[in-house]
Amino acid sequence: MKRKAWLAILLALVMLVGMLSLTACDKKEKAEKEKVVEEEAAFALPFDLKFGMSYDDFCDTLEAHELTAPALDVEEDEEGYFTDGVSLPLDDPSVWDFIGSDFLKRHASGEEFDPIDDMDFYITSVSYSYCRPALYASFNRDKEMYEFYLAWNTVRDDFSAAIIDDVAETYNAFFDADGMVDDYTYKWEDDKYEVLFGQEETLLYLIICDKAHDLDG
Repeated sequence: MKRKAWLAILLALVMLVGMLSLTACDKKEKAEKEKVVEEEAAFALPFDLKFGMSYDDFCDTLEAHELTAPALDVEEDEEGYFTDGVSLPLDDPSVWDFIGSDFLKRHASGEEFDPIDDMDFYITSVSYSYCRPALYASFNRDKEMYEFYLAWNTVRDDFSAAIIDDVAETYNAFFDADGMVDDYTYKWEDDKYEVLFGQEETLLYLIICDKAHDLDG
């Protein structure tokens, strides 16, 4: 009887430990999922750049991706800093992951295609080779990055229109709102970020501001 009693107690303890382990695993799994959701909800930037990073870290991050670190200039109001432009590679599809542009990723992939059968892609691929994308950044008084700029030279309207469609779809989804202001301008904003996107003549631009680190923050 005693052995049966002890076996019953041992079995109960094993079951209790198992239940506690499962509960702990469930909590850990839930925490990991919440972390992933939080990270996915964070604003994406290329090359592992992050808002709030120091200028030195900004340079180190770019250099780790074999990009030349830009010089830092004082802005006119002498309250913040602005970098020189950094030319982006045209042959790396991952550069465009952060804005979810399948159009740009396809052009950067270097895939082979028949220019006769795919004349539209051939035409925009020529435009892509001349778009000269470049990134810029602004830093606050503490030299923390608070603003990110991306600019393309748009040779043809059909090329810029395709980029606009991709980018607008990405940020409409992120902010859960249609950011169209007019045919040439988009704007999205919440309590954390402000995004401006548009076209000025042959310049297509994207500006992302992190309010937690901006000059007025």
